[in-house]
Amino acid sequence: IKGNYQFKDKNRLMLIGAFGINRFKARGNSETTSIEDNQFVHLRYTRKLNGFLTWEVFSQGQFNEVELINVNWSLSPSLMSGQVDAVIGAFRNFELNQMEIEGVKGRCFYVEEEGLPPYDELIYVANPNTMDPDMIRRFLTATEKATQYIVNHPQETWELFSNTAPELQDELNARAWVDTLPRFALRPSALDIGRYAAFETFLHDAGLIPSVNPVSEIAMDVTAQ
Repeated sequence: IKGNYQFKDKNRLMLIGAFGINRFKARGNSETTSIEDNQFVHLRYTRKLNGFLTWEVFSQGQFNEVELINVNWSLSPSLMSGQVDAVIGAFRNFELNQMEIEGVKGRCFYVEEEGLPPYDELIYVANPNTMDPDMIRRFLTATEKATQYIVNHPQETWELFSNTAPELQDELNARAWVDTLPRFALRPSALDIGRYAAFETFLHDAGLIPSVNPVSEIAMDVTAQ
């Protein structure tokens, strides 16, 4: 986000995830109950958002000796191999499942429980000056209906999804499907102005964006038009 906070001519229309799916994950056993219990020496990060934003939340001056290592998208492998001691940006529906399948113990810390305000994940954006509002509204309605169907018929929709490609038909994807369902936004078109305002204030206070802007400049409720 830092240096790339550009929402000009784009507005948030809807979300797929009701809240973030990123988390802080470390090797460890069931006795690891807090971030302070670990002595992290090597910490992995991938994207600028995760590497800087989440680091602001977790570090707060207590990990001054930590070495940040960019391992690109090698999430679980870098942790299981011992290349790093912990990772930022691991998805809640995949990485821990992958480690368990491989017989490696892990411990997850949820960012919203460690100081990061709730935020939307997987957001559709569009240019409000050129979009077709009616088409967008119909698209959003279809997405909501699809979400409802998935939640109401998890096994049937898993079979439909997994049958689209042979590589999806394994234990990891089957587990991830189950863990993804509760993360879906049941009202994907709903806009929580207070949530966006609070998160933008957090970004500004952390020095990650230069200014706080009205939510109306970055998000809109197209269904209200």
